Amino acid sequence: MKEKIRSVLNKTETLGGGAVCVLAGFLMLILTLTAFQFTTGMEIVGPGGGVDSTVIRIFENNESVAYYTDSLLANLIFFAVTLVGVRLLLPAVSKLRLRYEAVIVLAWTLVIGLVWITSSQVKASADSAFVTDSALKFAQGDFSDMSGDYLREYPYQLGYIQLCEIVLRAVIALKGVPDTLIVLQAVNVVFLAGAYVGLVLLTGVLFPDPRVRHLTFLMLIFAAQPILSCVFTYGIIPGICFAVWAILLQALWFKKNKLVYGLLSAVCIGLAMLVKNNNLIVFVAMVIVAAIRYFKRGRFVKDVAVVLASAICAFGFSPAVRMLYERRSGVTLEPGMPYVSWIAMGLSESIRAPGWFSFETSNYKFRELGSDPEALSELSKNIISERLTYFREHPQYTRDFFYRKYVSQFNETTYQSLWNNTVRGTYKAKGPIASWVCGEGNAVTRRYMDVFAQAVFVGLIVALFLMLRRKDYTALILPLTVLGGMLFHLIAEGKSQYILPYFVLMLPAAAMGLVFCGDGLYRLIDRLWPKKENAPAAPEAEI
Repeated sequence: MKEKIRSVLNKTETLGGGAVCVLAGFLMLILTLTAFQFTTGMEIVGPGGGVDSTVIRIFENNESVAYYTDSLLANLIFFAVTLVGVRLLLPAVSKLRLRYEAVIVLAWTLVIGLVWITSSQVKASADSAFVTDSALKFAQGDFSDMSGDYLREYPYQLGYIQLCEIVLRAVIALKGVPDTLIVLQAVNVVFLAGAYVGLVLLTGVLFPDPRVRHLTFLMLIFAAQPILSCVFTYGIIPGICFAVWAILLQALWFKKNKLVYGLLSAVCIGLAMLVKNNNLIVFVAMVIVAAIRYFKRGRFVKDVAVVLASAICAFGFSPAVRMLYERRSGVTLEPGMPYVSWIAMGLSESIRAPGWFSFETSNYKFRELGSDPEALSELSKNIISERLTYFREHPQYTRDFFYRKYVSQFNETTYQSLWNNTVRGTYKAKGPIASWVCGEGNAVTRRYMDVFAQAVFVGLIVALFLMLRRKDYTALILPLTVLGGMLFHLIAEGKSQYILPYFVLMLPAAAMGLVFCGDGLYRLIDRLWPKKENAPAAPEAEI
């Protein structure tokens, strides 16, 4: 009986893992073919510089996505150079032990990140300004923002506000009320460094080939998008850190069967969802992987306890923080805008790009309906129904809509990191590094990020193929999370800055694929230009 159950579970894992690899591979293939032929960019224009056409929609002082034709030949050459670089650099780090790589990536990220935020001097604006300003007020006992429009519409932001308030309370206690909020950007740098350490450790657990860990280490050092994104004080980067550690601790729980790892994983996924609720995708991926592993492991009592703890943390932390703020302020918050409205937004047109954020389908409607979530929910369902009907009746439009929405997010390979450093106000003049990157070096920086991302995309496709061919789904959690992000952002609100977590989670599997590609390139070179064997030395002439 046990053998039959084990056989069924093995087949379920094989079918499920294969389905994930095939679907994720299909979406990645579309993305990669697009990335090598076209460039998606965030355009920044001043007054009088806007363009509105069927191909380019660029508006003044707005998040505008443009689609440009790229050089396929140049991209292929850059990719070949990248593979050569992989083969040349890997030997240089091949002797590094895991703990040394973790320490180096930690120190590197802290130094480079702090240098960057100091040079950029970016002020928070829009949503990031609302949440950080509210945190500063709350830290000083001013809860007036609890009655404002923003938290009435987005009460789930209280999780990240709580994190910021804790930091700002410590700053106020030590130095008084700060003049700038760059300290919160420094906190982002710390969280990013923590995420990188976790990712190096996770790669060591999931991938037996040490070269995959070494290349992941190098890719983290050379990745520019996350470092530049540290100026954006929002829940994205802390969410990445907590999500990575949740996955790492779950992997250690599977490997070492120590309950403490499972419980710490539950806390981390709860914190990840608290600071950024999109990390529900990570939670779902962890549950799917756990469901497969738990039945095969046969440790039902402890495993069920870990699952319950994860669910309690994931869905309990946010309401608990909200109740805390309601008690402290004496203000009771309504549920806010229903989530279905974000799906209605994601299926609608926007001046930014298809399915991107739009006030017209969210905030404005909510206010017109007297901040009634049930009324907005009903209206959103009607919008979704109308859009689905339109999609069904106009198949060519539907293909164009979802294709452009997909590539406007995943193929915008800066993930708005340059945008956030360029368009936002500053506390003082930018330093020389940020001035160059955001000015005359902007095109070079964008090109670098594009080439880097293309290599990641190819590497991930190859890794998915290898997992499918070998039927080895040990590292399935990473592509499964990426697949969840792709599907989620195809239907819900779109924005390329929300893709950054999935890009970071692509790196370990992409490293696996690039190692394989690098080996293949050198085998091909050896076949085309075999090394000549050394001829025997001529005998010395007799004297």
